[in-house]
Amino acid sequence: MSSLMEKLKKDKERINQIETKLTRSQKITDNIVANLTSLNNRLQQLDEAVLPVYIETRGLQTKKDNLENTLVCLNEAIAHYHVESETESVIKAGPVNNLNVYVEALERIREAKIFFSEVSLGPELKPVKQLFECGKDELMRQFCGQLTAHSRPVAPQRLMELTSDVEEGVEIIALSIDDEQLSENIRIELRTITNWLLTSGGQSPDFLLRYSRIRCEATVLRSLNDLRDYLRCGSNSSTGVQSIGSPALLSRGSVKLSTKDTPIKRGRRVTPSLRAVMAASSVKSNRRSSINTGVASNTKRNSVCSEIWEMDSDIDIRTYCHILNAWLILLKAELRLLDTIIPHKYQTTVFDGIIENSLDLLVTEGETIGGVMIHSVASGNFNAIVSTIPVLKHFASIQPQLESILLQSHQNNRHKFPQLIRYLQEKVAQGLTDYIESVKNDPEKQSNMPKDGTVHELARNTLMFLEQLGEFSEAAGACISVQEGREAPTARISRFTLASYMVKVLGSLSLNLELKAKSYDDSSLACIFLLNNYNYILKTLKFKDLIKLISIHSKDIESDYEDKKCQQMEGYSRCWNKTMQFLSDNYKPLSSNQALNQPKLKDKDRQIIKDKFQGFNDELEGLLSVQKRWAIPDVDLRESLINRNESYIFCAYEPFYEKFLTVPFSKNLDKYIKFTPSQIGELLAQFFDTSA
Repeated sequence: MSSLMEKLKKDKERINQIETKLTRSQKITDNIVANLTSLNNRLQQLDEAVLPVYIETRGLQTKKDNLENTLVCLNEAIAHYHVESETESVIKAGPVNNLNVYVEALERIREAKIFFSEVSLGPELKPVKQLFECGKDELMRQFCGQLTAHSRPVAPQRLMELTSDVEEGVEIIALSIDDEQLSENIRIELRTITNWLLTSGGQSPDFLLRYSRIRCEATVLRSLNDLRDYLRCGSNSSTGVQSIGSPALLSRGSVKLSTKDTPIKRGRRVTPSLRAVMAASSVKSNRRSSINTGVASNTKRNSVCSEIWEMDSDIDIRTYCHILNAWLILLKAELRLLDTIIPHKYQTTVFDGIIENSLDLLVTEGETIGGVMIHSVASGNFNAIVSTIPVLKHFASIQPQLESILLQSHQNNRHKFPQLIRYLQEKVAQGLTDYIESVKNDPEKQSNMPKDGTVHELARNTLMFLEQLGEFSEAAGACISVQEGREAPTARISRFTLASYMVKVLGSLSLNLELKAKSYDDSSLACIFLLNNYNYILKTLKFKDLIKLISIHSKDIESDYEDKKCQQMEGYSRCWNKTMQFLSDNYKPLSSNQALNQPKLKDKDRQIIKDKFQGFNDELEGLLSVQKRWAIPDVDLRESLINRNESYIFCAYEPFYEKFLTVPFSKNLDKYIKFTPSQIGELLAQFFDTSA
């Protein structure tokens, strides 16, 4: 009970302490509220005292600002009235010496024109407008004048120096042509004029077409024209070949090519300077060195080096490729200039204006090459095909750079070269198909057959054609692949396709040669003819490494031709059958040594021996008189066939000779035994013409 009382007592003490603290806290709160109330009252009094002063001051400040703005506007308006007199001398002086001052003066005139147009339509507006238009026109003339004065053709030597990188597939970067054309100060000046005309000058973007025209004519086309003339002069001085008709691009009129024999694809409109950039000396390919197969040269070859363009003006394929390279270089430089002069949003339109004429010229000239090739193929000149394929190979080598540059142009220009490439590929593929038919159906004219059985001209021309195709295996194979429906074939597929094509050509050649061989009256000469041709084909395939390419498709090509050679050798050996019959020992009374050792032979036996020797001698001499005029140009093949004949005849003649040498079958043995075995070898060595 006592503990509870103590607890109660302590609780009461705590309550008293809390009440004391609450009382003290309430007093503090009351004091703070009183102070805040007093402060609020004082602030209200201060606001009531200051607000009228503030309102009055703000009105005064507004009046002051209005007055100042009015003075500024008045000064500006007054200044506009003096713009004409103050800037007229600057405008008349022109922008030549100080462009920045001139542009500032034009800007003042523009502002004055706007002021008078909006505020007043009095007499002040007309002279200001006239001065503004005069100044803008002068600025435009300055733009065109500076651009024309500094837009020069690039020297042909400089372009040729730079085209080596393009031919090697090197990316065209950091060329200095643009720096050589327009200095940094000129580019800044042109950029300043362009920006002002497009923004403050209110000029339509159409004026930028003047930039396109000047750069196109003064730099791109003239550079290509000068390069064309340079290459043509270089060709004439080194080879003495005169080119027909090559007028200058802009000042000498149009070049009239014969289009009646050369249809132009899709009826493209021919511009007046259509051929000026690309027309040059005739297409010629490198002369092929004759291979060491001993091929007879007694017939005139249809060399691929002959001119194939039957036109008023010739087209040099190499010149065309050089101009393509130069064109890429020039366009790359033009793109760099555009970045420093023309605002970005107008660059595509301006670039199209720069390239359109030259692009159309190059495409049309490419189509002309294709058209001339078609005409040549139709007239039987298939060498035009291998003269056109280098263009496709060149397009393939520059395609990445070409696509990169044309990516800056409109879409319709990007498709022109791919369409040209496809057109050329289709025409080349069609020409290659026609060539197979030409080889297969080559006429069997007796007058065209070599009388000595040497290699036929068809075989030489066909192998020369395949050799040149092999030099452009990927480009030629791609043409055939595209014709077969394979888009963008890989290098491996292209080579395989070309190998398949070559197998077809060789098959057609073999069939035609076998048909031609049947025109010989002598079957042995037919075998020699086929043997020479098969040997020539095989050695040429090996010498020119075509055997490796063809083996991609047909691994047994070499063994097939070896088998054909063996078959013809066997066929030729049959010409000795009659000769060998005289050496046979098929007469029984003479077949035994006992009969031959008798002191005196019967008259019948002696006559048989005489007939054998006489018949052998006549047959051998007859074969020699005929076959010494036959030709086996290949030394190894000739020796091989002679050795084969020696082993064939000698093995039979030697025992025959020794058997009857001591037999008294005639009083005049020298009349019948004309040849010793060694002399037989000497006679056989005289077979086949060594001068063929």
